[in-house]
Amino acid sequence: MPFQFLGTAGAAPSAERDNTSLLFYTAAEALLVDCAGSPLHRILRAGVDAKRLRWVIITHAHVDHLYGLPSLIHSLWLTGRQAPLTLYALPEPAAIIRR
Repeated sequence: MPFQFLGTAGAAPSAERDNTSLLFYTAAEALLVDCAGSPLHRILRAGVDAKRLRWVIITHAHVDHLYGLPSLIHSLWLTGRQAPLTLYALPEPAAIIRR
């Protein structure tokens, strides 16, 4: 399965590197691991149609791994997405996301 690093910086991004995020994809589906920055922009720059995105995994509760989630959901809504997006997270990040 192909994958692309969307960001490889730690908690503090730089001009060259964004916060850590990884995209796995096939011709029909995509999985995003961690959601920082402007995720839809980075998915599109990777050449992957955002309609393929089916799952998001948040690995842990640090803000640099989840702060892009509201932006992603809003951007998908603005682009007319109606398909469900499944989110996986352990209890601690899930509690932060629910707030």
